[in-house]
Amino acid sequence: MECGNLRRRSAFWLCFFAGLTLTFVSFLGAIVCCAGDAALFQSGVDRYVVAYGSLTQSDADAFVTQTMAYLNGEQSEWAPAVRYGDHPLVIPQTFTAHMATVRGWLQVSRYVLPLATAIALGIVGLAYVLSGRKGKRRFPLGGYALGWALPLLLALGVGLWGVLDFSGFWAWLHSTLIPDGIFSAQEEIMRLFPLDLFADYIAPVGVTFGLFAGAALLLPPAALGLRGLAVKRRDEKSKKLKRER
Repeated sequence: MECGNLRRRSAFWLCFFAGLTLTFVSFLGAIVCCAGDAALFQSGVDRYVVAYGSLTQSDADAFVTQTMAYLNGEQSEWAPAVRYGDHPLVIPQTFTAHMATVRGWLQVSRYVLPLATAIALGIVGLAYVLSGRKGKRRFPLGGYALGWALPLLLALGVGLWGVLDFSGFWAWLHSTLIPDGIFSAQEEIMRLFPLDLFADYIAPVGVTFGLFAGAALLLPPAALGLRGLAVKRRDEKSKKLKRER
């Protein structure tokens, strides 16, 4: 009995960790997906850069193409040759280094997030094995839901902060995670990456996160439901074969 209780407790906390991991993966995955979306960036540049006369439309299109190709790993260097107003844009070396940092984060995330997802799914499978004897398993969905909900609340809090005070949130994000990305808003290069452009990412990131997190929440119940159907069909087939004999 004690061994069974220990197994069930272990399954509960394994599911908690899996739910926690998958929700964090959903949140970070939403950010990575939107950060690599050329259409989103193009829309922001058109709205906040071209509309203010900082770049012509043709230069803006070239700037977007080269920037997204660099961030998405399609080219190894970032050196857009565009004109800012009446003169060629001069990009400080420190900003080039910052772009390399951002690119590094995105490239690492594209490997780490699928790996973390696979590990979390493996943990869910292990939790199922530990959740009881064969035929009497009680999968701890409560542990999974609890692990799923905690980072969701954190993400909602971050999202609300971004909506109410995006400049404060953006400053905290850079000072905490990417301190090499702090530049004066008066620099020419920053006129091509205005704060309002990034503020417009809140909605698409939120929607994408909602879809990913919803899929993560429904995954274990759906898997259990499919397994239940498979077991039912197998039993029915077995009974049918016995009757035919």
